[in-house]
Amino acid sequence: MSFVPCSAPGCHKDILVSGNPREIAIARSDPDVFAIDFVKCEICSAHVCSTCVSDMRDAGVNVECPSCGRQLQAENREPRNQVNMQTSDKEQLFPGFEELVGHVLDENVFMKIHRLIAQNRFDEALICCDTALKTERSNATLWGLKGNIMSTLNKHIEAVSFFDKALSIQPEDSIFWFAKGFSLLQLNRNLEALDCLGRATRLDPLYALGWYHQGIALSRLNRKEEAAVCWDKTVETDPNNGDAWRNKGIYRAKHEKWREALDCFDKAVRLNSSDAEAWHNKGVSLYKLGMKQEAVDCFKEGAKLGFDMSVSTLNLLRERP
Repeated sequence: MSFVPCSAPGCHKDILVSGNPREIAIARSDPDVFAIDFVKCEICSAHVCSTCVSDMRDAGVNVECPSCGRQLQAENREPRNQVNMQTSDKEQLFPGFEELVGHVLDENVFMKIHRLIAQNRFDEALICCDTALKTERSNATLWGLKGNIMSTLNKHIEAVSFFDKALSIQPEDSIFWFAKGFSLLQLNRNLEALDCLGRATRLDPLYALGWYHQGIALSRLNRKEEAAVCWDKTVETDPNNGDAWRNKGIYRAKHEKWREALDCFDKAVRLNSSDAEAWHNKGVSLYKLGMKQEAVDCFKEGAKLGFDMSVSTLNLLRERP
């Protein structure tokens, strides 16, 4: 398996540049630490992950090689099986917002905003929030709702400003700290996000998504052991979080604790049978434990879901005696 680091300044991702493994290897397709899709400079052979390319385009600057300055051309690689950060929200509300809003706002106002969000009518929902804020400027929940809508629209800079308004009114609210931290993660402001998410879990030690996203922030900051502690905390508070079980398994596999890793990956696929990466990694764990036929069955599941590493691994196994 061949990996190279992303050449963009500040990016810590590894890029898979060869889908033809020489060994049976754990997949690391978590997009916060690993990339499959990339652009390669034809002059100096530097590699830039697709996330950094998108960031350059979003910033309105030329997509240039960080090493030699030549303009980069996109390669024809289809996105595959990347894992998104969880929102785990109900009808696009952050966890806890529904209960919080229902107790603080007039029920008719809340139901109208909630219905509009559920119907993806975000402009109208924002108008309702602004109308209510004319008479309730100190209503933290309205500011939080406004931030939530902006976050859903991927306008995270604006979202952070609205969560700040909410926190200036209700500074001990774990939901607002989580929401702000989530948006900061989307902006790749990882240290700030870590601080916010840490506040959320200190205020509510059972906030599973707070622990999960702390793990993401720590992983991006290359603080892997601390991230692993957060995956443990996540599954302690929410045993049904399949992504956390998968990430926990990857950490166990890194330390060659194959039986522990197998248990984690098994839980991940039981919770989400469409998690191709977890199927692949379960197969690797089984293979390392000498259960080769069971491993092949898992690689076949990953291949059915379109996971390239599983396909390549099956080809490798066919070549072996």
